[in-house]
Amino acid sequence: TVIYFACFNADKEEYKRLCFSLLSGMIAFLIISYIYPNGQNLRPSLSGNNVFEIMVMNLYETDTSTNILPSLHVFHSVACCIALVTNQRGKRNKWIMISTYLLTVSIVLATMFLKQHSIIDVVMALTMNGVCFYLFYGEILSAMSEKAACMKHHHKRKGIQL
Repeated sequence: TVIYFACFNADKEEYKRLCFSLLSGMIAFLIISYIYPNGQNLRPSLSGNNVFEIMVMNLYETDTSTNILPSLHVFHSVACCIALVTNQRGKRNKWIMISTYLLTVSIVLATMFLKQHSIIDVVMALTMNGVCFYLFYGEILSAMSEKAACMKHHHKRKGIQL
């Protein structure tokens, strides 16, 4: 997503919004982790009897269960999803929208199913996404509601019921 917005998207404001959102989340994560070092013990002990357990064991080894609140996996996935679904070019492509939503939901669920994060970590990440959305995409919301109000007024003048 970052490469697309940096190299192939003509609207550099969209790139800036994505970068500010990602950086804000990472800075907030570092501050939270510094003030409140955290971790969890959700992970089961695995024996490594099959290829899938070995893959999960390797994941656990590289991605430790410390400083997990909020989940940066979830925060980054949702921030990238927001950037793509608010992108003018992306909005016109149904398959980009569908695949973006499916991939984001899959990543969020996988972090919980693989015992990388708890629901609290996910909720905190989504809350941070909401704050960043308000801060960096707020004018988009106001423009959309202004456009909707204009359309409603236009239809009302013509006698069209919405």
